[in-house]
Amino acid sequence: MDKPITKRIASVLIGIAYTTFGILMITNPATTLKALSLIAGIIILITGFAYLFLNKENSDKQDSTMRMIEAILLMLLGLMFLFGNHLNNMLLLSYLLLFWIIIDSMLQLNFSLHREKSPYRTINIVIDLIIVASSIYVLFNPLLAEMTLVIFVGFTFIGTGATKVIKEM
Repeated sequence: MDKPITKRIASVLIGIAYTTFGILMITNPATTLKALSLIAGIIILITGFAYLFLNKENSDKQDSTMRMIEAILLMLLGLMFLFGNHLNNMLLLSYLLLFWIIIDSMLQLNFSLHREKSPYRTINIVIDLIIVASSIYVLFNPLLAEMTLVIFVGFTFIGTGATKVIKEM
């Protein structure tokens, strides 16, 4: 059964909004970095408070102490993202994203090397090597690291918006 027309229109409008936000992110990187810093700060601060106040039910003293320390560190990190230099904050997030990409690609490369030989195996190996090499290159260029984060988030929004619109056509 087809969806009602109002739901389809709403989905297309949401897709257009996502695509527009993605384009705005890519065309205004400084504003995007500031917004991402504020959003990350709010989320991390709320997570820290949640760890602090949801910690009451645990009876293990050592685990409780570790959760308390983690909550305090998260709250400090959240405050740093809210009130600190947004460019430095995003540089930190960019590097964390790059390290994650490098580790993930190396794990995928290891997996591909242990698979049986096939054309897909070779393609996977080449792609993973390119990702690792380009990520290592970006690690040594801080401006490129921040731009990579902005472009990654922008294209994610554009892709999400496009798929929402296409799905309803």
